[in-house]
Amino acid sequence: MQTSSDPKLGIEQIVDQALELLREEGMDKLSMRRLAARVGIRAPSLYYYFPDKAALMAAMMERLFGRCLDAIPPTDDWRRWMHGFGRAIWEVQDIYPFTGELITASMLDAEYFRRTTARLQATLARFGEDVDVLMRLQSSVQALMTGWSTFAHARYAGQLGQMFDVEAVAFDSLDALIKGWAKDEA
Repeated sequence: MQTSSDPKLGIEQIVDQALELLREEGMDKLSMRRLAARVGIRAPSLYYYFPDKAALMAAMMERLFGRCLDAIPPTDDWRRWMHGFGRAIWEVQDIYPFTGELITASMLDAEYFRRTTARLQATLARFGEDVDVLMRLQSSVQALMTGWSTFAHARYAGQLGQMFDVEAVAFDSLDALIKGWAKDEA
């Protein structure tokens, strides 16, 4: 645990600790007071970094999405990129199974969308395809994999697992989605 005298305490460390707190204890236990105690500062000091819990949650979302984008293996093929993106979403959400809940609870501002959209568009533009089409596809990949990840972490996941391999079906669905978009492009 870091203390308030630790000069290294910054936004990144606080967001990481918030993610760990959420992973360990769940959304209902996430509070500014609990997070402040975890990083070794008083709750009012946490407001120096984040004006409110909504800003903290937006930073958590941006961190998780950034981890997904950073985990995609380099490629010059948009199909492999989309598959890598789906894999990265699955893996990040496996580590942080509350992501679906965080997505629905977060209020993301225009600046977050501007930064994220600019990063995605710059990445997708390298493939020489219609960026608007690829942006819609990446949104579809996000929705699909987040949905499957939510199923995989649901309280009834064991029952689903008795019917079929949830991860295998998730990736079969991802491959079908990408193949369908590729067919539309041909």
